[in-house]
Amino acid sequence: MPAPIPPCWPSTSGCRTTTQRPWCAPPTSPLAWPSLQGGLSASIAISDQQAEDAMRLLALDGVVSGESGAAGAGGLLALLRGEDTATIRTRLGLGPDSTVLVISTEGATDPEAYARILRGPQ
Repeated sequence: MPAPIPPCWPSTSGCRTTTQRPWCAPPTSPLAWPSLQGGLSASIAISDQQAEDAMRLLALDGVVSGESGAAGAGGLLALLRGEDTATIRTRLGLGPDSTVLVISTEGATDPEAYARILRGPQ
């Protein structure tokens, strides 16, 4: 499996535009990366739309989660729903009887954006 890559590498023009602001950061420290990488089995990058879909799904269960907080749930959904992710699911041992813990690290830090996203595409 290729080494995981942080989802947002800065460029000369700055970081890509994303609603998942905390993910838009400089690369991981070269000193810390070997320790962090050793604890990862896989990584996945998702679109803002996938994060927003996860926000709406979490809200149905009463979980208030912002874009970055919902990214973990969005990544899990992408992994479970993707036709091209079957090999990764198998390598991770992820199946119908699996239990997965997803941690949301943020609430509605931008209440206006949160309300707009929950309303969905207009």
